[in-house]
Amino acid sequence: MLILPPGHAETVRRRPAIRPREKWMIGGVAAAVAVLAVALVISFATSTTKSGRGCISVALAYSTGGAQIDRCGAAARALCASVGVPGGITGLPAHGVAAACRQAGLRVG
Repeated sequence: MLILPPGHAETVRRRPAIRPREKWMIGGVAAAVAVLAVALVISFATSTTKSGRGCISVALAYSTGGAQIDRCGAAARALCASVGVPGGITGLPAHGVAAACRQAGLRVG
């Protein structure tokens, strides 16, 4: 038989109060989640430009990094003409640029 001290059941049933340090920690986590949510909303709301009407916009990924290319007019036509030629854009990135050029209505190669 186990003998418990008087009032033991009440202390077990009673929830411990939240301390000021714990309130700060909960507030910090809530603030971090709010900042992350705002950043996600902003990133989804601001979209990149799309290819069309003589302008191209394409993201190129390379093993050492990447680049976002936005060109219009003569610069876009020159970039589209350099697809697939020596000294120009070749390989897998050329497929993305060629697709953007076709979407903008520009001649490839």
